[in-house]
Amino acid sequence: MNALSLGKKKGLPQDTYSIAEDERAWLLKGFNPFLGKYTPNNVLTDQTKTKIEVLGKPIEIQGAMKKDFGLQLRQLPQALSAHELDVRIRVVDQEMHDEVIKRELAKNLAGPGDYVLVNYHRKTLSQKGGGHSSPSEPMMRRAIPF
Repeated sequence: MNALSLGKKKGLPQDTYSIAEDERAWLLKGFNPFLGKYTPNNVLTDQTKTKIEVLGKPIEIQGAMKKDFGLQLRQLPQALSAHELDVRIRVVDQEMHDEVIKRELAKNLAGPGDYVLVNYHRKTLSQKGGGHSSPSEPMMRRAIPF
């Protein structure tokens, strides 16, 4: 979200959790140390998966309460859309030819203000954990997870 707001100096949310209320009494009168930026405290809202659900609070999945850490492939577009971004999800499987994938990525990145998030299966590359890659233009208005 912060990358999507490059160049935007006004109107970004201020996350004030980094300095406790009682500590703020020591700041110079009128001084605001909080920069406008997106954090989990203001990106994850009641319209998205909540911060405590991302951290592991159980949610209902197929009729059972389960922990679902992080944001899954189909949850990320929901979080981005909640902040008025134009989002399209594209799931690629082994049926899709590499050249088609390359053309779609190149076409998207050629557009001004477009952004691509690539989520991939790290085990396929003999890596541990989940993964994503984010090739982008400097200024981004749209996010399109593939």
